[in-house]
Amino acid sequence: MKNQESVSAQLLIDINFEKIGSWKSSENKLTPIFKEISNIDLNVNNVLYAFTTEEEHENEEIKYIGKTTRTLNQRMYEYANPGKGQKTNIRVNKEILNTLDQGSSVSIYIFKDVLPLNWGGFNLNIAAGLEDSLVYSISPTWNKHGKNTITTSEEIELETLSVNYKGTKKLESEIKLGTTYYNKGFFNLRKGISQYIKESLTDIELRLEDGPKLIAKIDRTTNPDNSIRLYYGNDLVNWLKNNYALGDILKALVIIEENNVIIEFKK
Repeated sequence: MKNQESVSAQLLIDINFEKIGSWKSSENKLTPIFKEISNIDLNVNNVLYAFTTEEEHENEEIKYIGKTTRTLNQRMYEYANPGKGQKTNIRVNKEILNTLDQGSSVSIYIFKDVLPLNWGGFNLNIAAGLEDSLVYSISPTWNKHGKNTITTSEEIELETLSVNYKGTKKLESEIKLGTTYYNKGFFNLRKGISQYIKESLTDIELRLEDGPKLIAKIDRTTNPDNSIRLYYGNDLVNWLKNNYALGDILKALVIIEENNVIIEFKK
């Protein structure tokens, strides 16, 4: 399915998405219009959504897939009212406006989560797993960053680059300390970060506030999306357990230079 020019919205319907509304424009201003008969709660968090376009007498095509930890209402408001520097919101806003100006419609779909699943007593987030799989398989037109297809989470991370692409890159990220990360001493760098790290690099230093400096064992083969996994071992486990609880969000600063990468964890 990868690299197809378009994918029918029927795929979304087949995997339990529901069309709940559409985008309208007036005087270059976007407004999301939701169906009154929809039984979807627009104020729940952790939402997987999609935008589709449809021209008269043409198939409805998937153009964008996104996930947000905020409510759907909040996320749609941001697309309709992008702030200065919010590159993702500005870009998608323009795509929607241009499509509507050309006489096509733009619909809003939302994933209807099925009964909760769990493994070993832990809940599985189906929506979070689906986003990566759908984006990388379908490669929707509006999920583009340059020549790359990336998820909304990765694109938002890329927006934090503080210097131009030819020099040092400073990228802020968040890592949720689930059971594996908390107890095993490793974590993954998302694809949006991993793509800037040279394959020839053998060492990635981790600096812990009030803790030791650690050097990673780099794994480039485990993750199917080619993101990097970094193993730091028991020293990282001990530092995490002394400073964080299971389920906490860890703030990380990734500093990428020409031949060097440093990651800083802050309490």
